[in-house]
Amino acid sequence: MPKRLYAALGTLGLTATAITASATTAAADAPCAITNFAPRSVTVGLSPVTSTFGISTTGCALTYWNAEDSGFLFYVYKGSPQNTFNPYDNADAGYHHVIVSASNSEYDTTEKTFTNGFTLKRNAGWNNTFNASPEPVTKGKPITIRGKLIIADWNNNRYVNYTNRTIQVQFRAGTSGPWTTVKSVVTGSDGWLSTTVTATQSGYWHVVWAGNSAAGANTSPADYVQVVS
Repeated sequence: MPKRLYAALGTLGLTATAITASATTAAADAPCAITNFAPRSVTVGLSPVTSTFGISTTGCALTYWNAEDSGFLFYVYKGSPQNTFNPYDNADAGYHHVIVSASNSEYDTTEKTFTNGFTLKRNAGWNNTFNASPEPVTKGKPITIRGKLIIADWNNNRYVNYTNRTIQVQFRAGTSGPWTTVKSVVTGSDGWLSTTVTATQSGYWHVVWAGNSAAGANTSPADYVQVVS
């Protein structure tokens, strides 16, 4: 066979090898970049709460993942993403670090720690105690706002008074639109708040507990008060 033909075939072989190598490199799956997980917070009262977890990644074909928190509250993974929270200790409430692992199609695994990334919260609420009265009220006269804030006590499986908490008293004239904060009030040693506001127009009143790292937020049902001349 002429030398030129051998050379040509050799060149073709090298080219084919290079193309194959390039294709193999291009097909390789990149490591997963872990961007987020959810949920970031769960609020529990006196009954168990089941939550379904998931994670977000970029740059890979996600094949497997798992997530666990620093307080041994949950361990979830792709085949079993649900966890039932049924805490017995109030000390479990608050922030927890979460470690998330993700594997691409080649099972290259990356890991990311979300510092204080998850919050377990005790349920708080008003237990139908909120009231704005009298109804109706004369314009310029006081409206009394009352309500009792309680919080789940996991240690003793009951609700207890939630004391010394700042509550927003809010008003809205119509059935829709934004609420206006009229004042802030602190709950007493018995969990009750009691304050007065001046009647200026008919509308709805409610109170808002904004929540914190240990207790979930809660807004009372609205109470309509008609103002008459």
